[in-house]
Amino acid sequence: LPIMVYNNPFVTGLDMSVALLQRLTGLPNVRLIKEASPEPGKIARLCQACGPEVKVFAGVSSMALQGLRDGAAGWATAAPNVCAPAILDFYRRLRAGDLEGAAAQFERQTPLLDYLLAHGLPRTISAAMTLLGRDPGHLRAPLAPLEAGRRQMLHTLLKTLEMTP
Repeated sequence: LPIMVYNNPFVTGLDMSVALLQRLTGLPNVRLIKEASPEPGKIARLCQACGPEVKVFAGVSSMALQGLRDGAAGWATAAPNVCAPAILDFYRRLRAGDLEGAAAQFERQTPLLDYLLAHGLPRTISAAMTLLGRDPGHLRAPLAPLEAGRRQMLHTLLKTLEMTP
């Protein structure tokens, strides 16, 4: 069973270095890295250090475009729960070599992606799914639902991407 190492300095308070992540890939079954550091160029350095046998994924939305350009195998994000068509369009453009179109589509999504992260990913995803008419289930304690004013802003951002029903 392949194992993915997740470097998430926003949650852990520790940003694992490229050298440490490379060492971890020497452990049995460690074949994937989800890199959520906002450090520019880190995904490129990871891809180079770990080689093609280790797949690196962009793990923070703000770094997805650059990370994919720098060799990431993919983008691990919760955002497709609310804006899958826009993300799929971005990814298809990027893979087809339409870097200008991909960058424009990514830029179009950035306000929503930033908002989702800035206001608590689980609760913003839950609120967005509700706004889209999908049942997200209950938030686990101690998370609280998104406040009304923030839900309205989220609705506006979803409308901008033509995601609302």
